[in-house]
Amino acid sequence: VGMHGRFPGAPDLESITAESWGGGVVWSPTPNFSVNADYYHIKIDNKVSDLNLDQLMQEESACRLGQLDPNSPTCVNALARIGRSSPTSPVPNQVETVLTNPINISKEEVSGILADLTYGWQTGGWGDFNLRLSYNVTLDHESQQYPEDPVLDLLSEPFYSSEFRNIGSASLGWNNGPWNANLYGVRYSRTPNYRAQIN
Repeated sequence: VGMHGRFPGAPDLESITAESWGGGVVWSPTPNFSVNADYYHIKIDNKVSDLNLDQLMQEESACRLGQLDPNSPTCVNALARIGRSSPTSPVPNQVETVLTNPINISKEEVSGILADLTYGWQTGGWGDFNLRLSYNVTLDHESQQYPEDPVLDLLSEPFYSSEFRNIGSASLGWNNGPWNANLYGVRYSRTPNYRAQIN
């Protein structure tokens, strides 16, 4: 038995609206040294997102197994989009059709702090050096697919997201006449493993 999917357009999509604000501080006691920290907060309403086939299948499974409320808008949507063969067919309950299309996500909010440190120094014959350290901490990331759905904490619910909470980077640059070099590194925080993501 074959399976086919449909991906129609969505002419009833609403316009995306977004609000963002932030603030920061800078301390620079010398021309060669500065530290700054910025707070940001972004809120998006009616964000357009393509339904992810893998996530849709996981949601449908969780709804059928009782891991998600089968009466929730997310479950009603997932169960309606996946067509299965009848329980009495030669291959019972097999996926036959999947309907995916872009939808408006009810809302999404993200906030965090981004900090930077830069320091430069000259060594005469050895050239000039420049050090930069950056660190981003995501404080909050929430999403709600439908207005009646619960608000999801995407930083602590691996079934829906495995994003990095913290990202740090460092670079060391050197310049001496026609010669220059740069060393760069980045470190990402831990993310949930595969078992946590599917359960």
